[in-house]
Amino acid sequence: MSQSHQRAKAGLYFSAARGGEEGLPAEMKEAAAALLADLPPGTDLRIGRRLTGYDPLPHEVLMADSPAPFDYVFEASGAGDAAAEPLQVAIAGMARVLGDRIDRQTAAVFAGTEIAITAGDGPVFVVMPLRRVPSLSHDDFMDQWFGRHAALGEKVEGVRYRQNHVDATATADLAGRVGLSFPPMDGLTESYFDALDGALALLSREDVAVGAIEDEKRFIHHPTSQFALYETLWRS
Repeated sequence: MSQSHQRAKAGLYFSAARGGEEGLPAEMKEAAAALLADLPPGTDLRIGRRLTGYDPLPHEVLMADSPAPFDYVFEASGAGDAAAEPLQVAIAGMARVLGDRIDRQTAAVFAGTEIAITAGDGPVFVVMPLRRVPSLSHDDFMDQWFGRHAALGEKVEGVRYRQNHVDATATADLAGRVGLSFPPMDGLTESYFDALDGALALLSREDVAVGAIEDEKRFIHHPTSQFALYETLWRS
């Protein structure tokens, strides 16, 4: 995989605490714009909010009893290893600004590397935090996910697919800065779309709804993973 397909990545994934929803998107946008001023040129910040009101996708039916998906995401990415620390500072900064408006019992963070398996972006996107089948080590999981499953993803027509590979030490350090405790992720998958209709159509196709899911069961523990669709509210 070439360096051009890799970027440092950090993220904050959360739902609002009870009573903390009002005005939250506007506050996040204001905070993100302020944080961007201190970040290196070329940093990409994105705020997303979970989409609802559509018929459940096959992944969502399968994962109906999995942990509830996050309602909001704040992600930062940038080129080069030197970008990693500033991105994590930005994530911690957003968490600090939002304070007790975040439901800290369910929130999570990510720090690691974003790898574009296929090219493309879009304002609607999937976020799927992954946890491995208990019988596998993390290295076994990575062999299955990146070493084999990624090639299957490349073959899905029209897919814009990224894998986010976790840096466990950096993620734990970031969680400590933010004051969070959560079951460790083994990775985080994202796919991007131009509109909700296109996302629903692709994610319901047999090669995804049946083929991809059956392969995922070999290494992803769906009962402890999460899945949701998001709309971009703000992007730098």
